[in-house]
Amino acid sequence: MTNLRNTWAEKMDDKVRTLSQNKALHLYCSRLAEAMNIAGYDQAHPEFENVTSEWTMYSVKEKLFKPILEAMEGKESTAEASTLDYDKVHKSLNWWTSTHLGISVDFPNRYGPSDYAEIEKQSPGTFSAFSQDESG
Repeated sequence: MTNLRNTWAEKMDDKVRTLSQNKALHLYCSRLAEAMNIAGYDQAHPEFENVTSEWTMYSVKEKLFKPILEAMEGKESTAEASTLDYDKVHKSLNWWTSTHLGISVDFPNRYGPSDYAEIEKQSPGTFSAFSQDESG
């Protein structure tokens, strides 16, 4: 049984993330940015010492998600991610935000109460990301 599970994981790891998974990533990054802003966490401006700005979907993706993806999987772009990578990175990032900021944001999935409809509005086709329960 273990060999079958490992073979399945290797095959899934070879597949590039789907468009729906990418849209779900953007939704997740937007939700995390909103939660961090509401909690009062801002980001320092790289050019000016005493200037800060709110988190955005883009800044969460570029400053938090992508560096973890590169460190864990050696991939610089989310377009290079496999169908399993987003879950791995989310678990790591969510652990960090939970532990250090007291913020936990679930990754959108097709089984969420409103996630499927929200993702489908943003993306044509079916959603193929795993739910938290399916991915272990």
